[in-house]
Amino acid sequence: CAENPGWRRYLADTCQRLIAETGADGIRIDEFGGASRICHSPHHPHPFSRPGHYSVFQAQAEASREIRQAMDQVDPSAILMTESPGIDVMWQYMDGALSYDLSTAAPTAGRAGNWEGFVGINFCRYYFPRYKFFDYAYSKHPEWRLFNGTGAYNRERFYSNHQLQIMKENSDAFGSLDPQPLIPTLQRMVYANKFPGPDKTIYTVYNARHDPVEGDLFDIEHEEGYHFVDLLSGRNVDATERNGRTAISLDMQPRAVACIAKLPKLIEFIPDESRLIISLARPLHDGSGMILVQGDKPYWKFKVEGDRYAATWPTYKRKPLFVKIYEAGRLVDAVMTER
Repeated sequence: CAENPGWRRYLADTCQRLIAETGADGIRIDEFGGASRICHSPHHPHPFSRPGHYSVFQAQAEASREIRQAMDQVDPSAILMTESPGIDVMWQYMDGALSYDLSTAAPTAGRAGNWEGFVGINFCRYYFPRYKFFDYAYSKHPEWRLFNGTGAYNRERFYSNHQLQIMKENSDAFGSLDPQPLIPTLQRMVYANKFPGPDKTIYTVYNARHDPVEGDLFDIEHEEGYHFVDLLSGRNVDATERNGRTAISLDMQPRAVACIAKLPKLIEFIPDESRLIISLARPLHDGSGMILVQGDKPYWKFKVEGDRYAATWPTYKRKPLFVKIYEAGRLVDAVMTER
């Protein structure tokens, strides 16, 4: 029982000892942050509830504070997580939790999950961006995970390698402390979230309809020097300026997600029959690149010295190619091109 001060002290002491003895970079407390049975024990106090009443989360919040305080005495950078999120009072002491919100929790796991126009949205992920959610169980709609930009737990239910690469190379955007859920869109039952980075913005878009959508999906304030690509499909995205706004247009299949990146225009392809020549708008520090084929399959990786790269055209016969450019592992531009 988390209301038992002796149990809370034991839990805090144990977590502190484990960090000190093993040098582990974090601890996840299983079976914590979720519901439990009402405790009727007369052998310890219940300061958070009346007899027979349920106040486990208030008690777990106090336990979280004691555990965090004890771990900080050894390593303030050590990560502390739980199996379930519990309540927001706990999150000031925690770094994250496993979550069932997009999978087995009602209503996402019930009938509503298949209703036209319905999408699973984890609002806590946006209003508490320092606290990280890791979706735990299998979902009828795994695309909701990328739509929300949440983490994933369990290898068999993990992101695909392609999706994981997108999350990693754009962690500066997905890790933003100012994510914005459900920004205005231009089509019914089409939803979009915004993840602003230092010099780029990621928009995750979900078509919750039972039929495809075409044309303008949403519009934003126009800004010179940027272009748009869908990182999932590896294609350029049409963007049209109208009255100081930029309309973003993309065809989407039913129940599909897109990951649209607003990127600075850095890449310029220099025409050449035998070589792929890339000129960049500025030199890169620790520059690199990757070429993908069929939208999501890595084909060729290379280093970029300064502001230029040249190599013999890839022998891959299919078109087009999707070229990504990185600086210190962070995506700075991407463009689809054909030979």
